[in-house]
Amino acid sequence: MLAVGGGAAWLGSNWNRSSTSEDSGDYYGRSVDKPRPSPTYQEPGGTGGSMGAGLANSLTASGYSCTRTVGERSAVLTCFQTTEKPVPTLASVTALIGGDQVVDVKAEVAVDPAWTRLDAGTGNNFDRYAPDVSAAATRAFGIVALATIPDGERPPLDKAMQTSSTEQSTENVETSVGTVTVAIRGAGSSTFALERDEDKATRLDYSPGLSLVTPTEIETAVEAAGLTCDRAADSMTCTKGSVRLQASYPRPTMKGTDHTITSVTVRGEAPDGRAEQGLVDAAKAVTGVVVGTFGGDMPVRAWAGNCFARTTVRTVAGASTLTCTPEFEGTARSPRVAAYEFSVKGVDY
Repeated sequence: MLAVGGGAAWLGSNWNRSSTSEDSGDYYGRSVDKPRPSPTYQEPGGTGGSMGAGLANSLTASGYSCTRTVGERSAVLTCFQTTEKPVPTLASVTALIGGDQVVDVKAEVAVDPAWTRLDAGTGNNFDRYAPDVSAAATRAFGIVALATIPDGERPPLDKAMQTSSTEQSTENVETSVGTVTVAIRGAGSSTFALERDEDKATRLDYSPGLSLVTPTEIETAVEAAGLTCDRAADSMTCTKGSVRLQASYPRPTMKGTDHTITSVTVRGEAPDGRAEQGLVDAAKAVTGVVVGTFGGDMPVRAWAGNCFARTTVRTVAGASTLTCTPEFEGTARSPRVAAYEFSVKGVDY
């Protein structure tokens, strides 16, 4: 089972990680169109104990959409939040979990990338207009600190965040939990990182959803939605009117490596400011294939059909990051949505 906006885990049929080919002529492991089963995790990667639960609960209560992607021994908690006012901002928090321990945490707050290409209406582009995201960053990092750092150790961290915001500096604070590095910027990207000394051997060991589906499966699904596809050796293009899907599966360069899909992107124009039906249908079809590999795809298919808005929107499902992005015309003072893009990539840390 997999759910949007909450902790999620899935257990399915057996998965052979050896990546060896059953075809004598296949030098690269599984060929790109060779069907493969979904993974079974005998000891699915844990919740991170009280710290992991506290972090997920605090972020969810603050309006973040959070999902836990599990592997054999590790898990990744991924949380997103997008706001349009007072500043269009995209915030993300990602935690690497090993069993009952949170290994480390990364957080980033920045201007929504969909808005950065706009002219500010003053002759400068949106970057030079420099909307201040420091307040949003301070709030986001405060939530993370509250859930991960003991009460008595937070005052030095609070002071470090204030110093970083005032002086635009990078500050380091040692705590009993680990080393915190914080950089709060008025413009650009603000970052927070908690790195723990122990469990450095913990590694990511889950299978990205895109690696478990084939171009043929995606082709079949989107053609049922009305698109026409053209296959090449390392990519596939499918179109319907202004809607264009691009799937990439570069040929591996190492022996024993599976030939897999690395990304899928669908773009469509929005002449009246709304996503055209062909784009919505294609996004839902792709989501159904990728997330359906893990089971329980219907809630996420519904999300994909309603994610097109005036801000970048993200979620994680099927060990994949799904992103809906508007493309604007006009100025930051009077933006007009001209097109939308839907993309799927494997969860990364």
